[in-house]
Amino acid sequence: MIQNKSQPPEVLGEVLSIVFIGDFNPAIYQPSWFAAKGLMREAEAESAQVSMIHPEYAGFSTDWFKLEVTREKFTITTTSAAFKTRLRDLVISAFNILSQTPIRQMGINFDERLRFRSERDWHCFGHFLVPKTAWGKLLDKPGMRSVAIEGKRNDEIPGLIVILANPELGAPCEATLRANNHFENPNTNQNGTPYFLQLIGENYDRIMEESTDLLGKLIGNFVEQATFDDGSAT
Repeated sequence: MIQNKSQPPEVLGEVLSIVFIGDFNPAIYQPSWFAAKGLMREAEAESAQVSMIHPEYAGFSTDWFKLEVTREKFTITTTSAAFKTRLRDLVISAFNILSQTPIRQMGINFDERLRFRSERDWHCFGHFLVPKTAWGKLLDKPGMRSVAIEGKRNDEIPGLIVILANPELGAPCEATLRANNHFENPNTNQNGTPYFLQLIGENYDRIMEESTDLLGKLIGNFVEQATFDDGSAT
């Protein structure tokens, strides 16, 4: 066991994302299609950075969002909460047009990239999430590589919330936290797209606020803890 008075880490950045799992035609999702449907300005579509447009994969980015689509997965992200509402509205508008697209699952995610004030704080955060006594007799110098904890939602929407934590191994003293809100189509005999679009429209802002608050409480609990199990007692 070690003693440490940890300081709140610095927030380096954040990522907000909406993810759909279903059946997609990636070649549709290109800047020109968004512009033709009035979802992007022509100038924005022309300046978009296209990584690839292919029947199996489409990807491009603008000055405020990034889109990646495969046959099974649609992912759209933004790196600023200032675009939170704009991201929601773009997704709803696009899939109101593509309403026949079969969607089975949805994720609404909030990520924070953190830099801890010291290497000691960084290690203690790993001890906080994964106490090392259980591992000290099995491994030499055990260290956390990834954690995912699942829990029930506290609202009436069927689904789960998963908190993930990953140290940034290439950047000492940094880690990424994610609040993943996972939802399934409750009626597997019907296309889930209308259900998910209604869920986003009615709950997206609240879900994002609760996700931010949840990660903040996790960090607050860490800062309040003074003793950490580093496995030294084994």
